[in-house]
Amino acid sequence: MTPLIPNADIPDGVGLLIHVRANLEGSSDRAQHLYARFIQDYADLLAGESARQEASARAPGARAVEITESTVIRARESLNQEIAKRQRPAGWREGVALLGVPILSGTAGVMGSNLHSSWQWAVLGIASAAAIACLLYLLKRRLL
Repeated sequence: MTPLIPNADIPDGVGLLIHVRANLEGSSDRAQHLYARFIQDYADLLAGESARQEASARAPGARAVEITESTVIRARESLNQEIAKRQRPAGWREGVALLGVPILSGTAGVMGSNLHSSWQWAVLGIASAAAIACLLYLLKRRLL
């Protein structure tokens, strides 16, 4: 099977034409067209991410677009990391930490402006430490 991308929405003479050969034994015509469309979708994502990577690596003031091999590799790695983050299920701990950061930070802010006794200092310290712990946990899990 040699899928051609029939609905790429790219005008003739623009872009890069790549022929892909894949073996989908026993697949229907509908499955082959769907497979080709998914390849085109990933190619569009990779092209967009490559352009973003190139723009972020370009020197200030440089106007020439120059997508290199390393730019495409970084784009692929970036897309793979995004996919890996989406595939990792968020558990109840992430939900608690996401909820805890604003609540505990707000509590620490309110308590910090009203320190008249030792228990208020203790609540401030506990709320601050818990907010920092939640934030570090979320950063470790890369949910922020």
